[in-house]
Amino acid sequence: MDNDNPYKAPQEFSRADPGPEAFAPYEPLTLSDALRFELKTAALFAVVGGVLGLAIGIIMPNYYREVFNAFGDPDFKPSLAGMLLGFMQGGLLGVFAGIALLTIVVWSRRRRRL
Repeated sequence: MDNDNPYKAPQEFSRADPGPEAFAPYEPLTLSDALRFELKTAALFAVVGGVLGLAIGIIMPNYYREVFNAFGDPDFKPSLAGMLLGFMQGGLLGVFAGIALLTIVVWSRRRRRL
């Protein structure tokens, strides 16, 4: 009768602790690595912000004229104002995003080590 069944009976599942060798060790996060990551993040966000500000200045120049109250100024360049404002705002956002990402990475590494 047992030979008629082509399937094997389910095996018992073991939840054994895999041990520390199952997890790949992380490289230590040094201060220079963290600062390099922070600078790269801020630079990336600044460039993206500058490009977006430039695009707004080109597509909708009256937006920056209204923001800076420069309707009567013939020397006002909305594309330059948008690019500089986007660069500064993007860089500042990049600093905060980099700090948040570094905090998450450090927290997860510390939690995994415990």
